[in-house]
Amino acid sequence: MNKRYTAIVLLILTGVLFLNGCQLALEGEGDSKNDRFCGFYITFEDIWASNRADSGEADFDGMDLARIQDFDLNDMAWDMGQGQGKIYAKEKPVLEDGISTIIYVFDGIEGIPFFLASVAANDMGQGYWTTIMENNVFDAKVMINDEGGEIEGTIYLGLDIEGIFYLNPVYQTTDHKVYMLEGQGVHFSSGLGGSMSYDMSETYEILEDGKEKIVTKKAKITLDRMDPTTTIVFKEMDQSDQLVASTEIKRGAIPETIYLYETTEYIIVEEYSVRVDGQPITKRSILEMDDSSGSMTYECRFINEKGYAEGAVIQFER
Repeated sequence: MNKRYTAIVLLILTGVLFLNGCQLALEGEGDSKNDRFCGFYITFEDIWASNRADSGEADFDGMDLARIQDFDLNDMAWDMGQGQGKIYAKEKPVLEDGISTIIYVFDGIEGIPFFLASVAANDMGQGYWTTIMENNVFDAKVMINDEGGEIEGTIYLGLDIEGIFYLNPVYQTTDHKVYMLEGQGVHFSSGLGGSMSYDMSETYEILEDGKEKIVTKKAKITLDRMDPTTTIVFKEMDQSDQLVASTEIKRGAIPETIYLYETTEYIIVEEYSVRVDGQPITKRSILEMDDSSGSMTYECRFINEKGYAEGAVIQFER
């Protein structure tokens, strides 16, 4: 089945689309009626261009931001069934917090994964759901219930990034294979701008205990700008509100743990960033120690060399 994804809100690709509060809804369905929509794999290149060129379809320009690394079409698992290309992910076992689990990876294709997939049961236990995402998606929300599953998250962009994001929808088959299809390419421009959201959902009828049931899978991703943070300073304060110690961090030199002085009662966090007009900004917040655990955490956000934010969590302990 030759899939087409329809933009409910029409995008004029030659214009500036990074508008405050803009939202795009996408409609689509998997290559098989039994395949389930999972979420998105966001890329910065039109990875389907070679496929369209071979088939004689029209091509359109991509961008030079975040080039695909070591990508060879001859090495990828392409399924050209009925004219629609699919790229399959590979299953990889990993350890997360000491627990063995499975992740799905699109090897050789640089991008940001954000999808909800199921892992098959094995001899050691039952099957389960897992969210495939990295430290580039923030404010993530995941909901799984009898009515289906829903994920939502935000990608923060620097002020000077521009080009195209490709929102490739991800599906999963009944035998737990994960693949992506060609998605929408959306232009955006550098400079100030508000958020832009994209959501996609699919509804299915299933049989449960001999009865028909409706389930819905939904994913929403938001692109938003953030002033690039240059430095974060953690100031340890005692019960008399006096400075005990100060720790400064920058992108590329973020410690996993900061050990606090015994007299530290709370921490003042100062984030230094720069607006698009060059004016400096300082944001302050307060961290208080959890009395029960004796620790606390803080998530740092820095714009990486590719132009979008990466997160890193710092653990504070005595």
